Amino acid sequence: SFNPGQTCDYCHTHKTRQIYYQPEPDFWMVM
Repeated sequence: SFNPGQTCDYCHTHKTRQIYYQPEPDFWMVM
């Protein structure tokens, strides 16, 4: 489940914005 209190990292380019979320150690989701 997602933890609303946990921060996520993001990368914003000219065309896209990618959000990197780590729900578990060594497991990343790119949205």
